[in-house]
Amino acid sequence: MSRILVLVISGYLISFTAQADLSVDLPFVEKLKAPDHSWVWVIDGVGDFTKSRLFDTTNGKMLGMLSTGYWSGGLVLPSGGRDIYAIQTHYSRSTRGERTDILAIYDPQTLLPKGEIEIPPRRMSGLIQKGLSSVTADNNFLVVQNFTPAQSISIIDLSNQRFVAEIESPGCTGVYANSSVTFSAICGDGSLMWVQMDATGNVIDKGFTEPFFDSYEDPVAADGVRVDDQWLYASHNGYVYPVDVSDIVPVAAERWSFLSDQERAAGWRFGGFNHINAHPQSRRLFILMQDGGEDSYEEPGTEVWVFDIDSHERVARFELEHMAMGLEVSLEDKPHLYTSAVVFPVPTWAVVMLAVFGHESSLMDIADFGLDIYEAETGELERTIENVTSTPTLMQGW
Repeated sequence: MSRILVLVISGYLISFTAQADLSVDLPFVEKLKAPDHSWVWVIDGVGDFTKSRLFDTTNGKMLGMLSTGYWSGGLVLPSGGRDIYAIQTHYSRSTRGERTDILAIYDPQTLLPKGEIEIPPRRMSGLIQKGLSSVTADNNFLVVQNFTPAQSISIIDLSNQRFVAEIESPGCTGVYANSSVTFSAICGDGSLMWVQMDATGNVIDKGFTEPFFDSYEDPVAADGVRVDDQWLYASHNGYVYPVDVSDIVPVAAERWSFLSDQERAAGWRFGGFNHINAHPQSRRLFILMQDGGEDSYEEPGTEVWVFDIDSHERVARFELEHMAMGLEVSLEDKPHLYTSAVVFPVPTWAVVMLAVFGHESSLMDIADFGLDIYEAETGELERTIENVTSTPTLMQGW
């Protein structure tokens, strides 16, 4: 039964109702449904501790967040919605002390940690991009790029949650799985190092292909995109280099140009941190472009060019609402294009004035970063999710 307590303090009448039975709100963890192709992870890859945020692009809501350690290598998202993995580095004194590298394992419904696999403390740290790690076709093994600066590759058995082996990969980086038991890495002389494993993840054969690009005249970026049995790599001078990986030893196909001579002379190049992606169902290749000229490949992109992978013809060209540092294409049947938008919280005239007087660095200091969502076939902007992260370096569809 409730009791009423009445007090008179300094002329004020105060009453308290004492409840015999008070309900208690207990904390709980909301569970995510099965992964949806309209969800995208936005990875904040600049700064000491990396955060990955999950967004539902249909309504702009953030669904969850993972804090993945010191200069994380991004997320590993095997197909089928099984566990989420994150390659992490931890120091005993936060930013110094004894180093431990792990592959952290997270529950895909609660985003709570559920285990870890310790790996050699040599994994490559840097701006998060493709090629730092890759999962095999059967989701059983993960290969991880190491850099000390000696280069090597760690092999991890995901099914049995154990580190298997480390192999040397001198002069080769950008590691990509080709099948359930093969993977390759791009080498500085223009060749590919290829590796074959057995069913337990141990290496049984490896070798090098003949060079398929000139690393001095036309170097390729380490960001590759997979379409069926081909990896596609874009070069700094505007060519796509296809590599067939249907067999154990990769075979390079003839390169093709995504720039005309006039566009190349006008300074068009790919731009941003992650500049290339594809929609395998429609066999469309999407490239983030900007016209800053030679050696401008990390400048934000202003347009997206779309190519038919088979005919090599450009089928669409979109001018972006905001400059972008990277792009991702959803795996929906009717795909969406996601770009990491660079949004300036000042009037357009102020942006122009800063650029005209050579203060581009000041522009980036005041920039906000959002997520632009476009209809991939028409280039129509559907929505912008503002302030998604401090510096998005990678987006990963789920």
